[in-house]
Amino acid sequence: MTAPVEQTPASAALGREKLTVHLDGALVNRVKNAAYWNPRLTIARIAEAGIRLAIEQVERDNGGAYPRREAELLGGRPIK
Repeated sequence: MTAPVEQTPASAALGREKLTVHLDGALVNRVKNAAYWNPRLTIARIAEAGIRLAIEQVERDNGGAYPRREAELLGGRPIK
């Protein structure tokens, strides 16, 4: 039995990866309503499109894409 392969940012770019986020309840309901009433949409597709637009704006504001991470992000609440 082999150990599971941990995805690096480079290998993750080739496939799909799970991302868990907490969102405002009203926004979640709007997304669920849109996915329910439009059979061509999924919650994942809506989220991916929105995140893609948002990160493109963030990168534009930065003057380009950020460099690759030197380490993985720490999980949990932000340090105060």
